[in-house]
Formats: sequence, C-alpha cells, structure tokens
Amino acid sequence: MSGTSLNSQRLDTSRITCTAIIKCLRPVYRRAGIAFTRGENTVEVTEEQLAIIRADSVLSVVSASSAETLAEAGGLDVLGMGDLNARIRATVAGLDKANPEHFTAGGEPKVKAVSAALGEPVSSAQIKAALAEADA
Repeated sequence: MSGTSLNSQRLDTSRITCTAIIKCLRPVYRRAGIAFTRGENTVEVTEEQLAIIRADSVLSVVSASSAETLAEAGGLDVLGMGDLNARIRATVAGLDKANPEHFTAGGEPKVKAVSAALGEPVSSAQIKAALAEADA
C-alpha cells in the first residue's frame, strides 16, 4: 500500500451501501479497513464490511441506514473518521497553549478543553490518534 492512509484516500461511493453507528470497546481498533475509537463511531460501509464488523466481538452495530435513505436525506458523509481527526486537530490548534485549562504542564491538550471546544465528547485516545495521524 502506498504512503497514504485509508482515511485520506478517495472513497468509491458507488460501493457504499449504508451508514452504520458502531460501538467500539477498545481505545483504538481496526477492522474491515476502518479505524475505530472507543465509543460510538459513524462510518460508511459496504455489506461485506458490515458483515465483518457484526462478527467481531469488540465491535457492536448500534444502527445502520441504507445509502438510498441517506441520499434522500441529503447525501453521504464520506469523510468518516478522517473528518473527526481533522476536526480534533483543528480544535487543538485553536486552543491557547498558555492556558493551563487547555494544556497539561507536559504540553498535552486536555480532554475536557478539546471536547468543549469541539462541541462533542472525545477521549484521550481519540485526541492522541488524531495528532499521531498528523505526524505520520
């Protein structure tokens, strides 16, 4: 595989059959070519990927919607995890490095500050994964 990550590759939307909300029990986990983080992850998957995910004991499918339903509702979000990682990186970049409520003494962004600025809860593992993706 080339140096590009799965998240930065263009998705073939003709193969996407549904959007699923997948709950992951581990901080970071990869299955069916998709990176998951602890908690609920919204991803676009093919039927083959969904079958693999359903068979995995670490992941559970919370809900799934067909592509036709999503097209009627206004389209697909094909950015998935890459979009969340990009939003986390942008949020961290916008925090005040001098503010002790935003960063630890070691220079790590605080989960509470990132979650508040992002407008949704994220975990320390999600923040670390997003920042590591930028360094890769």
